[in-house]
Amino acid sequence: MAKRWYSVSVLSNFEKKIAEQIRHSVVDAGLEDQIEEVLVPTEEVIEIRRGKKVTTERRFMPGYVLVRMDMSDEGYHLINSINRVTGFLGPQGRPMPMRDDEVNAILNRVEEGETAPKLLISFEVGEKVKVNDGPFEDFDGTVEDVDDDNQR
Repeated sequence: MAKRWYSVSVLSNFEKKIAEQIRHSVVDAGLEDQIEEVLVPTEEVIEIRRGKKVTTERRFMPGYVLVRMDMSDEGYHLINSINRVTGFLGPQGRPMPMRDDEVNAILNRVEEGETAPKLLISFEVGEKVKVNDGPFEDFDGTVEDVDDDNQR
């Protein structure tokens, strides 16, 4: 039986801790052959804090952990028994595997976020801005053009 990706609903802001608990529980229960991978979908983004660019990691699926596994009673109960896990996604509480195109899109987004962080702040044409660095410091201005590709 091929391993499939399943989405596990968890309490928000506990995704990394729960993913780590799942990994430890799998090893303790000897289910490494059934539960292969646990993933918290994140991407790196560039935020501007106090005038400096800071790279941070952001979850783009808050409240979810992805698990690649052979669905079995042992694996199902092991994951569901972990604190702060609210259950698998699927109709009427039955786990439903994710579609391949969904999984590929998520994995590609995770990979892109690792190689080229995205600028988190975006401006709109006509927006009023204040320059806080450089030769035009303390000047006010209006955004006339936005180039998202080059992040300017």
